[in-house]
Amino acid sequence: MQIYAPFGDYSAAFFGRKFEMDQTLRLLLDLVYKNLPVENNSDIEIEAKIGKLMNLNGDQRIFLPVKSESVVVDSGSGINFRFVSEIEHTTFIKLNKLLNHQFTQLHEAKDKQHYQGPLITYSKPNEIDLYVKLASGIKNYSEKIRVSIDSKTREPKYALKKVRLANFDVYCPNAAYDFRISVSREQVVELPNMKMAIVDHERRKDRLSYGLGHAWKLDMTTVKEVKMDNYGNPKEKDFTVTYELELECNTRFLVQEKQRLIEKKPNLFEKYVSCLLQNMRVLVRQATDTPHHV
Repeated sequence: MQIYAPFGDYSAAFFGRKFEMDQTLRLLLDLVYKNLPVENNSDIEIEAKIGKLMNLNGDQRIFLPVKSESVVVDSGSGINFRFVSEIEHTTFIKLNKLLNHQFTQLHEAKDKQHYQGPLITYSKPNEIDLYVKLASGIKNYSEKIRVSIDSKTREPKYALKKVRLANFDVYCPNAAYDFRISVSREQVVELPNMKMAIVDHERRKDRLSYGLGHAWKLDMTTVKEVKMDNYGNPKEKDFTVTYELELECNTRFLVQEKQRLIEKKPNLFEKYVSCLLQNMRVLVRQATDTPHHV
């Protein structure tokens, strides 16, 4: 049975319009639009992470009586949860192999002139961050800040204060993981006087960073978190190792497309946010061993 022009599908033939938009996408578009300023946005960061929505006071993943992807809110919902942005080592290896395969496939396709788009790039930066609390009475530093240090000299390079603007938590009952998309400000702040600081812990990041054109950056990171002694020195035998995956947007491009949307010009705002959501869905599905039939 066919639907003839000018109608493209049965919904349009019945009601004269396309199918309703995916509600998860609609909610995400609203959140990004609301929290992405078109001015004063150089420190805005939009990132997505794989992890698990865990009970606030326990070590169990939350359970919701739903069979499909659901957006979860913590304000007034009666569900107390936290997001833990960790993946298993086996998952880390699996996704790393997937990305390396895609890296090779794109380069081979481009060499054969079967593909004309951007290539995946690869780098392996290492970072060390100190998470610092400053002594009481020092203005503007009531919250913890992150100080990046030189891995050889351990001299401070710069300091950042992260202010979370919004979270978008998605529960995936058919997958091994959930995901969170967040909008934050990463504000560069003055380097603190480390003599007046309390170093809570140190995070050593061994990172595999994949880029795709100017649109996306995907980081796979092995994190060694080291506890500190009372003098702010790392206790080398007191550490944990975790694995993280983070997908980051090109905020400058998204701001540009939002401005075009405001001006009612052709734009890629919806498409770019949709790509972010679809990328996270694919990653969560690839991280899950349970097969899907379609």
